[in-house]
Amino acid sequence: MSRKIPSVLDLYNEWRSQCLFRKTGAWPRKVLSLDNVKDQDKLVHFEKFIKTLENTDGIIDWKLYIESLASFYEGWFGPDLLNSQKSIHIYKTAINIKNIEENTEDIYLGILRSLKFVVAYCNENDLHDFDSYLFDDSTLFPTILKHLSAGSITFYFLALIPNIDVTLKAFPNDVRDSCAADFLAKYKNLKNSVFSVKKIREVRDFVGLINKLITKGEQMQKT
Repeated sequence: MSRKIPSVLDLYNEWRSQCLFRKTGAWPRKVLSLDNVKDQDKLVHFEKFIKTLENTDGIIDWKLYIESLASFYEGWFGPDLLNSQKSIHIYKTAINIKNIEENTEDIYLGILRSLKFVVAYCNENDLHDFDSYLFDDSTLFPTILKHLSAGSITFYFLALIPNIDVTLKAFPNDVRDSCAADFLAKYKNLKNSVFSVKKIREVRDFVGLINKLITKGEQMQKT
């Protein structure tokens, strides 16, 4: 989404407001003219940041960008930091958190659907625990990768499995690269995302939970 490019005055006011709010707990009045800015030498940093916004076609959410820096530095930060690589990283982190907050329910529901699928598959195929499922056909075309490719289990479900990145890397290279390369590239971010979901954080032993559900399913089949 392309956003309107702000003026130097817009940026200055946003920067000043976010910094002062975190210091005082109150929003200051806006400065109406750049002539009223005491530190005129600081304005060059806002001008440089505008060029960055223009070069990215307004994709950057400049208000969130400034807000994320003020939050990270717990108040005042020099406007020269607007143009640093560290600030870009802070902003990207803020974007990820925002996306997570907006999509936590989707992540949670996707994990539940995956969990239900895996338990049902294990019960139907005489696999008595999650390890049996994880290494099923592991020397040929691992079952778990078939299900990942088919969309039967989500990336987020997979990210909950301890050391899953190490396990996947031990699978045959050609199959792993065709089915799990994208997952492995995003693994760290996926792991951070999934553990930001409160309902998921409360599950201390996810594999243990899967095993309990598999056992429960087996017992129900016998009755």
